[in-house]
Amino acid sequence: MEINARRKDIIKNITIIFLIIMLVLTFFSSTIMNRSLPQVAAQYAYSGQITTSVRLNGTTEANENYQVIIEEGRVIESVNVRKGDTVAVDDILFVLEDSESTEMQSALDKLAEAELAYEKWQLQVEADYEDREREIRYETEDLAKIKSKGIANVNTDAAEDNIKALQKELATYSLSSATMTYEKAEKALDAAQTAYDAANEDYEAKNEVYTNLKNSGSSQDQLLSAERGIEDKEIAYARTKDEYDSLCVQYNTALDNRAVLLKNLNLAKASCNDNSGNSAIIADNIAMYEAEVERLSSLPNPTEDDKVALSNAKGQLAYYQSMQSNVNSNASASQQNLNEAQSAYDANETKIAQYESQMKSMEQDLEDQERALNRAKEDYESLKLELGSAESLTGDEYTAALKSAQTKLKAAESVLKDKQEILSDAQSEYNEAKTNYETAKKNAKKTTSTYTQAELDALIEETEQKLADAEEYLETLQSQSSEGYSSYSAYTEAVTTQQRSIEALKTDYERKKEENALDEPGYLEDIERAQKEVDRLAETVGASVIKAKVSGTVNNISVSAGNKVEAQTVLCEIEQQDKGYSVELSMTTEQAKRVSVGQAATILYYWGSTPEAVVSAIKPSTADPQNTRIVTLQVTGDITAGQSFTFSLGERSANYDTVVPNSAIREDSNGKFVLVVEAKTTPIGNRYTAVRCDVEVIASDETNSAVSGLTGGEFVITTSTTPISAGQQVRLSDN
Repeated sequence: MEINARRKDIIKNITIIFLIIMLVLTFFSSTIMNRSLPQVAAQYAYSGQITTSVRLNGTTEANENYQVIIEEGRVIESVNVRKGDTVAVDDILFVLEDSESTEMQSALDKLAEAELAYEKWQLQVEADYEDREREIRYETEDLAKIKSKGIANVNTDAAEDNIKALQKELATYSLSSATMTYEKAEKALDAAQTAYDAANEDYEAKNEVYTNLKNSGSSQDQLLSAERGIEDKEIAYARTKDEYDSLCVQYNTALDNRAVLLKNLNLAKASCNDNSGNSAIIADNIAMYEAEVERLSSLPNPTEDDKVALSNAKGQLAYYQSMQSNVNSNASASQQNLNEAQSAYDANETKIAQYESQMKSMEQDLEDQERALNRAKEDYESLKLELGSAESLTGDEYTAALKSAQTKLKAAESVLKDKQEILSDAQSEYNEAKTNYETAKKNAKKTTSTYTQAELDALIEETEQKLADAEEYLETLQSQSSEGYSSYSAYTEAVTTQQRSIEALKTDYERKKEENALDEPGYLEDIERAQKEVDRLAETVGASVIKAKVSGTVNNISVSAGNKVEAQTVLCEIEQQDKGYSVELSMTTEQAKRVSVGQAATILYYWGSTPEAVVSAIKPSTADPQNTRIVTLQVTGDITAGQSFTFSLGERSANYDTVVPNSAIREDSNGKFVLVVEAKTTPIGNRYTAVRCDVEVIASDETNSAVSGLTGGEFVITTSTTPISAGQQVRLSDN
């Protein structure tokens, strides 16, 4: 017995322990499940300022380098300048030894050759033109002789055959037109017959109904039933209308609350944004003074001014660090107020959406009930008319309805009669055209083409004109009797062949003129080019010195005293300072969208009198024209070629309604989006889900982006411990 009792105690203890474990697991299931979920950090979207800019390094180059070129082969006696010297116009750069020039004689020989080649070409062209014009004149005289011969022993068979063929063609078109007219008349008759049958059927039905009703008793029961149906529908409509009016009152109250709640929400957002903006400004100042302290501390030999500046920078750094602590302490309270205002506003918006949905459904119900009520009233009036009770159908009403039906029947009979006459006329026209066609059908080819009535009318008119011309031509042939070609076809073939020959000669003549017109500029350009070379050498060849034609700095001297140089050798280059300097910067297409021609660029980290830079050109890169742009800056100031600068371009500051961190923006094949935390209350605690919201990035800086697609105030996920996707359950970080 003791063993059994002990066994029962053990079982009881095990059961109690199991129940306790299950109870603990139940209470802590939320914590256990949350520990397995991805942990995310999130913050509210806010309104703020975005400042965008592009920072790039570049080296200055002179806009224009003038090359000093010797025009003839000479020996350099002395070099009067060095690299880096500044020269003015007409300063002597090089002294040359005396010698004869062969370049001028060579240039004169080339000019004479070019002029002689042009004269030979002109003589050849004029002789060719005379030959072609003479050949065209001879061929034209031969054509006149052919026409003067005329036609002998005229054969009119071909002309007569042509007339017969045109008569057959005209008969074919006329038959098609008459057939189309007849078919239209048949269709019109069918339509008139249908209308007549309907009118007759309506008349007979009304006559029968009214005759029967006139002799029958009243049917008050049916009318009473219809009246009760109308009353029931009116009661249902009134009840629905009362419910709708009550719902409208609640909806208007929610709309009134919206303005108050939205004002509270905007005030809470403004407070948070002020804290965020102040925090960002303070952080920028801290970073700036930290960099200034680091720079001044690293100076090897600081001056007294540097030491004072270092002390001031440290003081300012401490001041902004203390301000940052105060701002951070206020941020938590502002965020809690924002959360409460957002929750109240969202709850009211949910009510508004529910009211709008219910009102829309009830409006549809009201429309359906009103439509049914009107239909019941119409059926009631129709029933009163059809039943013909003494109260609803008088003798005058019966007479008027029956008379209306008789009038419609007579009108239909008149239309039917008119259509029958039209069909009869079309039948006569068709029979006449068919007879003419049968007469001319021998050896005719039936056309299978389909034409409209307008096309047939045009073809008939055209064929009639051709037939008249053919008959006139036949009369002309029959009246001819002169000696000449044996047949008209032989005559026309000879004339046509001769005319084609003349046209071919004229076409070839004109083509040759066009070719010569294209060739002549080449000869003239050769002469002009040779003359320019002679003129240029006349100005420079034989001089004992070479002078500067522009002012600037001397660079790249390529010769020395005693050297013999060939013609067209570059002796040196002169960097023209008055032409300015430029810098080419390579940037992406997206970065280039922020920059425009004429925009000023800021030069960073430059001590002294800062030069000025302006964007002068933006063009695609030759290496990667699709993704890269080359931006050219014009730089002015106390600078030289080869200096390196850091430029800041496209800097823009603007306030935006919705700003999120760059880390919150994600992208896939469907575009850019953010994941927003949505909370759902459950019996064991809150559950948080990542929900996708598609956005469009409007502007970005190094840390934040302004987006569209959010309403403002969303709790946006910025980071996560593991990759997450839309619809996935997450847990919030403790920070």
